[in-house]
Formats: sequence, structure tokens, C-alpha cells
Amino acid sequence: MRLKLRTTEYGEFAVDNESQNYKLQISQFRSNTSTAGDSLSSSWDNANRISFSIYGHDYDNLFYNNCALTYHGAW
Repeated sequence: MRLKLRTTEYGEFAVDNESQNYKLQISQFRSNTSTAGDSLSSSWDNANRISFSIYGHDYDNLFYNNCALTYHGAW
């Protein structure tokens, strides 16, 4: 088996506490040290400053869907 991993680095990466619904805080994408792209803050569904979505609480940017239900994921 061959496995190819890629990484992304940010100068700032933090997750807020429960009272803030675990809001993601990211900035300063480091393209010179990253081997993957910036899919969290530069995509059409930017996850920066978005609270963590779960099945019963939809906080993501997908106006037509719930990320937790559709993709079994978070932001």
C-alpha cells in the first residue's frame, strides 16, 4: 500500500469554547510550507469564523444543506 499525505499550515488556528459553539478561527495560510491547498478559508464555503455543525444544529455556510448530515463533517 502506498499512502500520500499532504499538509496545510496556518499562522493562527484555534477552536472557540462550547459557549461559542466551537467556532473555528484560522488565518495566515502558509503556502510556502503547505503541500495542500487552503480549503478552509479560501473556498466558496469558507469555514473561518463558522461554528461547528452537528446533526441537530446547523451552523455551516451551506444554505441548502447541513454539512453534518450530508458529509458527516464539521464546519
